[in-house]
Amino acid sequence: MTTMRTAELPTRSALMVAAFREIGARETNPAHRNPDDLAQKFLGEAERALLAGLPVLEQLAAAQLPPIGENRAALAHVLRTRHIDTLFENSLRDGVAQVVILGAGLDTRAYRFRERLVQTRVFEVDLPPTQAYKRRRILEVFGAVPEHVTFVPIDFTRQSLNQVLPEADWDRNKPTFFLWEGVSFFLTPEQVDGVLHFVSKESASTSQILFDYLEWRLVRGEHDDELWRHYVRVVETWGERFNFGIDECAREAFLSDRGLHLRSDATTGELCARYCPDLSPAGLGVARTAHHFCLASVN
Repeated sequence: MTTMRTAELPTRSALMVAAFREIGARETNPAHRNPDDLAQKFLGEAERALLAGLPVLEQLAAAQLPPIGENRAALAHVLRTRHIDTLFENSLRDGVAQVVILGAGLDTRAYRFRERLVQTRVFEVDLPPTQAYKRRRILEVFGAVPEHVTFVPIDFTRQSLNQVLPEADWDRNKPTFFLWEGVSFFLTPEQVDGVLHFVSKESASTSQILFDYLEWRLVRGEHDDELWRHYVRVVETWGERFNFGIDECAREAFLSDRGLHLRSDATTGELCARYCPDLSPAGLGVARTAHHFCLASVN
């Protein structure tokens, strides 16, 4: 296997998310299983080496994994994967012509749902090194990049979506489903505004965006959840930190000010009651009430 430099790989947070999806996909109880059965194929030796020393790697190597209800992070990713899959499938059922995955990382939906995407174009937007890695992995797994997938490289420090998407043949006049998972809280408020204003001002009137966000109290550390504090410290050692949040009581006004209409908003705890009602949401910690999944449409 060719050795790849760290700079050529996705961020460690993206790798860790994929690892938790893999753990969830190995759950023996189908009622609690993560539907992402491709996550493990997107994690090779070089990627797993970057997770060395983290409990998630030890869990992946375990001969027997504990039930998902005893694995807080893996359960959280089961819930978010199921919820996003549901809304993603709803958009396909409604006949959306285009899907834009912002900060696509190791997202597998363009490949897991490929049979239903024959009439829908998927634009994966991310940093060039991440996309170069993912393209190699796709070639190893599938032999070719599916025709419905277009990679859109972007340098977020120098380029805007308005510059790169039209150049990639994205059609602003066709309804678009924007998927933005696990990204907003790592950006500055100005960067978040840039994305939301683009969606509201540059896309068709029936377009939607699905994104997750943290409440400011979680970003600012105004809680007593030690496991979450540890996670924050680990992420910061990777050069990633939380910079953005939304106050729960201000979410509708926040979206309205950016030209968007709130369609739905659910916390991780509410998703647990919806998708795994036999499991207790208490074990999810502070994220149970402070990690939200929001669907908004263009006004």
